[in-house]
Amino acid sequence: MRSKLSSSEKRQVTKQGTQNPEAYELYLKGRYYWNKRTISDIVTAISYFNQAIAKDPAYALAYVGLADAYSTLPAYGGTPIEYYPNGNAAARRALELDASLAHPHAVLGASEMEYGWDFARGEAEYKKAFELDPNDATAHQWYAQDIASFAGRGEEAIAEVNHAHQLDPQSLIISQAVGQVHLSARHYDEAIVACKKW
Repeated sequence: MRSKLSSSEKRQVTKQGTQNPEAYELYLKGRYYWNKRTISDIVTAISYFNQAIAKDPAYALAYVGLADAYSTLPAYGGTPIEYYPNGNAAARRALELDASLAHPHAVLGASEMEYGWDFARGEAEYKKAFELDPNDATAHQWYAQDIASFAGRGEEAIAEVNHAHQLDPQSLIISQAVGQVHLSARHYDEAIVACKKW
C-alpha cells in the first residue's frame, strides 16, 4: 500500500519534535490525560507537559499540549481569565519554536472567539490552522462548536463537525461535539441520534 501523504504531511507525521525520549514519553502521558477530559486529568496533563518542557525547553509540541490543556480547562470548570491567557502564551511559544505548526493557531482562534469575543481574528486563526493542516480534526471540531455557538452558523458548523468526525471517527470528544453542534443548530432529532451513538 502506498502512502498518499504529501511530503510536508509525511514530515509532520514522522516529526516527534524532540531528541529526548523522556520528554517525548512525558508528552505522550500529557496527551493521554488531556484526552480523558476531566478537570483533574487536564491538570495532570499540564504537569506532564511542563515536565516535558523541563526536559527539553525547545520542545514545541509540549507547548502545544500545554496550550490545549489550558484552553480546554474553562469548558470543564476552570477560570477563563486565568487559563485562556496561559493557553495563548503556550500556543505563541510553540509557534516561536516551530512556525510550521498548525494547531496553535486553532488554540488562538478558539481563545479569540470564546474569550476575546473577536470573531474576525478568531476565524482568521482557524483559517491559518486549516491552511497549515487541513486534517486537524480537533481544530475542525472547535471551529464547528464556535461558529455554531457564537456566530449562529449552524449549517456550516454541522458540515465542519461532520468533517472532524470523518477525520477522527474514534474520538469520543468529537462524537459528543456532533450532537452539541446539531443541538446548537436546532436540529434536535439529529442531536438525539448523534448523542445516542456515543
